[in-house]
Amino acid sequence: MATKLTEETIAIVGCGRIGSAIVRGLRARGVAPEAITIIDRNPSKIAQLVADFGIQSAPTVADAVKDKTIAVIAVKPLAVAAVLQEIAQAKARVGRDFAVVSVASGGPIADLKKFLPGNISFARAMPNLAATLGASVTGIYAESETLAVRLRYLFESIGAAFVVERESDLDVVTAIGGSGPGYLFLLAEAFIEGAVESGL
Repeated sequence: MATKLTEETIAIVGCGRIGSAIVRGLRARGVAPEAITIIDRNPSKIAQLVADFGIQSAPTVADAVKDKTIAVIAVKPLAVAAVLQEIAQAKARVGRDFAVVSVASGGPIADLKKFLPGNISFARAMPNLAATLGASVTGIYAESETLAVRLRYLFESIGAAFVVERESDLDVVTAIGGSGPGYLFLLAEAFIEGAVESGL
């Protein structure tokens, strides 16, 4: 079992803002480029990340998770089930102590685990868009304390991370951490508009 982040081998499925931020964070924390494999539907996005960070890409989800210890599912919620089914097909080829963590909103672990073999550990994490600045606050719920520690190290690569005791607490994290920055931006915008109207 990996005892520190640089010992993990990580697949990132979906390279939108959060997935790309995780790639940047992992490389900044010293995770070797050959230990990171990505897959995304957008070829240009893959090409850019590979060029920028020297990481690996894969043509399929099954190939991406081969020999990995963690798979980060960073796709839209409606695509999570299909990704998990592809991971299930690759079961025999994943690394030791393999675990899956979804950063998609919604979808309790009990529902998502139906698509995976029972011996694969599962977790959920809720980062926010501040991850793109390395300033996310990420809540994590995992099936075991050991997995929670491993994932806390991973998500600390994009900001602060903490573990919640109940999965339902992630709903609160989503409401505050995900929506909260939007309200702050709205407030900042109001201040700017007020300053402009005052002649500043």
